[in-house]
Amino acid sequence: MKKFKTLQLFLSMLLAMLNLSYAANANDALIANRVEYSKGGEYDDGFVIPMDNKGLLYQCSSNKKINNKCYIRTDYFDTNLNLLASDSVLVNWKLEFYDNIYHDGVNYSIMRDYGNDFCILASDMALRKTRVINAKYSHSGSFRNLIIAGDYMVFSSTQGSQDRIVFINLNNGEVKLSDIHFDKVKNKDIHIMDNIVVNDHILAMVRAKDDVYLVHIEMNGDQREPICLTSTIPQHILSASLSMAGNNIFVTGTYADKKTFDKRSQGLYFGQLKGNQFSYIKFHDFLELNHFTDYMTDKDKIEQKKAKAEKKGKSYSLECNIASHDIMENNGYYYYIGEVFYPRFKSASHFTVDASEYGYQYTHAVLVKFDNNGNLVWDNCFEMNLGSPLIYVKRFVNTTFKDNKLNAMFVDGNNIISKLINDQDGEVMQDNESKIIETDNESNAVNKTKSSKASHWFDNNYLVYGVQVVDNKETAKNYKVFFINKYTIK
Repeated sequence: MKKFKTLQLFLSMLLAMLNLSYAANANDALIANRVEYSKGGEYDDGFVIPMDNKGLLYQCSSNKKINNKCYIRTDYFDTNLNLLASDSVLVNWKLEFYDNIYHDGVNYSIMRDYGNDFCILASDMALRKTRVINAKYSHSGSFRNLIIAGDYMVFSSTQGSQDRIVFINLNNGEVKLSDIHFDKVKNKDIHIMDNIVVNDHILAMVRAKDDVYLVHIEMNGDQREPICLTSTIPQHILSASLSMAGNNIFVTGTYADKKTFDKRSQGLYFGQLKGNQFSYIKFHDFLELNHFTDYMTDKDKIEQKKAKAEKKGKSYSLECNIASHDIMENNGYYYYIGEVFYPRFKSASHFTVDASEYGYQYTHAVLVKFDNNGNLVWDNCFEMNLGSPLIYVKRFVNTTFKDNKLNAMFVDGNNIISKLINDQDGEVMQDNESKIIETDNESNAVNKTKSSKASHWFDNNYLVYGVQVVDNKETAKNYKVFFINKYTIK
């Protein structure tokens, strides 16, 4: 009997230790600091802009009009979310935040309206000052693939059926256009997929009907003769992300087997450019990847179609939509991450349709490691159960590297999902889920998180921000805030 009680006590202690270990692991995303902005004041909800280990910015616009202008306030925080300074500038009240790009300690926020006027807010983290660059560009033109090149902001744009590279002088707001044309190709069949800065000029990857070209553009807008990349490649490249690593230029993205523009992605490719040509390009069908179909609702049907095709000596290719991230580099290896989604629509005879019945439903993310010869080292997939469909395509997953581990993190409603992945074989070592309903005040408890976003900040630190309803236990009242939480993942 004593031996039994001793064993019982030992098992109880062991169970308690395991529970404590699990609790510690489940709380690996720990809130470090928090900032709250009360809603309903003079300023509308703003935007959180991480600036790596230099700090962060919070930009918001006043809801009061002053002679057809309004104030844009920029708050400068250090890495512990201590407020360092604030400054304000006046802009046309019709302008709204459109996009931003961070470069070398300065954030450039673009503000546009429905006219041709727009401005760039250049906020310098070292000076803690914001200057306004006013410019004009057609309100119907898009801004894509933003980059900073010396004294210029450069981006690709589509206006009507015309694709072009646009140069904005950051000193005086002067605009230069470099339209892209190909002989015997209609403008509507030309699309700039990505552009980067290489040796003081712009390198653009451009799809012209069935083929993809490299176009070199000087900073004065002059173009060199385009070079075809795909004349001997049977696959049709659907998307492209250009990346520099040392003196090497890498391209990754998605492809379809048939050269038709209406096909969805059937796989991933990885290539390196040398001498204005691919030194190699390697294609990987989605169905070759581990666990790719595990999280799809029609997994069984897909497997049946694949088996049926193989029985006939044919191959079956899966078509799907994927939101690709820019390529990442670490210790001489290259990493691709994409988020798989499908459109979810419900036909209705009425004009009103429940928002939960339409949009883009995300299923899972795929992570692939390549060596510098384009060989697939390992791949893995993990579920992304984001609840209600989104009305637009976006990218959720943030990743960081530490030692021989990779951390992938995204926000799902009120939860932070964090996965620790072994960089040697791609296996998930630790799978954590933590609530983001914490505050830094024991008297307060979060009642509801109405919206939330996440961004990697620096090292193993992340930012989670959005709108919450907070209950105060002492006053038994609640209030609504825009919150910024700093999380450190152990």
